[in-house]
Amino acid sequence: MIDTSPFAFIKTPESLQPFADQMYALPIYLNEALGFDLLDCIYFLGSLAAIACSLILKQIDGERNKKIFSICTGMLIHFYVFGISALASVTQNLLTFVMMSLLPSRYQHIAVCGTSAVILALAQLHKQIYNPGVNGQDVPMNLMFNFCKVTSLVCCVSDGVRIKKEGRDKVDLKTREKIYANEDGIPNLFDFWAYMYFCGACISGPWYEFKDFQMYMKAQDIYKNIPSTIAPTLNRFSTTVVFIVINAILSANFKHEFFLTDVYRNMEILPKIVYT
Repeated sequence: MIDTSPFAFIKTPESLQPFADQMYALPIYLNEALGFDLLDCIYFLGSLAAIACSLILKQIDGERNKKIFSICTGMLIHFYVFGISALASVTQNLLTFVMMSLLPSRYQHIAVCGTSAVILALAQLHKQIYNPGVNGQDVPMNLMFNFCKVTSLVCCVSDGVRIKKEGRDKVDLKTREKIYANEDGIPNLFDFWAYMYFCGACISGPWYEFKDFQMYMKAQDIYKNIPSTIAPTLNRFSTTVVFIVINAILSANFKHEFFLTDVYRNMEILPKIVYT
């Protein structure tokens, strides 16, 4: 393993360190006092914040007000969970928006999908060289969450251009592609950013279509009268908490670093599979 990454200079400024210490005081306490994994604690608290903000969002009136609240809270949660690694998604999103705005429509989806895939692959390669065997809230994980959204959006815009050019009945697209095609063209920066950092999915899936997001924010179609989601949310969340606790207990005895040891390397194939 190579010790020093060429990007090691990118780190939290010293002036912000006291603020960071306060911001992460609770997960640090849970890590030191109860032995839970620090990154798991941060992600758990980020998930709680995302759920709370989603419930608040439902009570806000007006599309613009909803999007402003969602962007502000979504980015705060995103940076809280991913830390300095969140700059990767911000950079990729800015690059994506510039390419969609400047390139001809027939090249936009090719450029965005290709660039996003290459950046993600290079980030994963960098991780394997400088920090192998470790899984956490790092740049590759940050870009993975981002990849589905940017590629989905640019493809929907491309499908919308084809529909307007060839006609909905004549264009060679699947039914689902026609339904979610964005015939309004490239969204403005405000709508683009609101889509990318929606507070309900700012640190995880599920991935969602831009058209669905717009209808939700405008309270249109199937989102006009949304039934209460508190009970289903609490049910799913409680199930998640159970598995987080199980994972925290197991992770204390099954370390990722063990995969790098000679003991693991010399194990028979069946014990390796069981341990993995």
